[in-house]
Amino acid sequence: MSSISQNILRQSTNSSTRAAAANIRVTYGGDVVHRSTLARWDQHFDDSDISVEDRSRLGYSSLVDNTALFSALAANLRLNELCIPKLLSVLVPHELRDSDKASQLSLCGSIVNLPSRKNFLKDIPNGSENWVSHVPDHYCQRRT
Repeated sequence: MSSISQNILRQSTNSSTRAAAANIRVTYGGDVVHRSTLARWDQHFDDSDISVEDRSRLGYSSLVDNTALFSALAANLRLNELCIPKLLSVLVPHELRDSDKASQLSLCGSIVNLPSRKNFLKDIPNGSENWVSHVPDHYCQRRT
């Protein structure tokens, strides 16, 4: 690929990066590529770098090994220094055990049997309780 000359790779007749970006937008529609990206590509071509393979970059790696990440988090003692406890989530099973079914059934049975009690409706608070007594201050002053 090194036999390709820069003239073949370059956009037609020394056009600017801005004009090349405009031509690409007209051809493909929308913001396909930004002019700063085109300027970076143009700089690579000027430096006789015509490879299209990715270069190493700074920052996080694109591949993450989950086992290494989890072991690093488990070994991090900084959480203990900051007094942040490790939280363990509870796994909710997709199928209920027989004991769970029995406890839910007994709870539903007790809820169903509540209306059969004599004072069921009287035990429900409805906002008009008689045991609440409020006597305003101005009422007490007038009577005394």
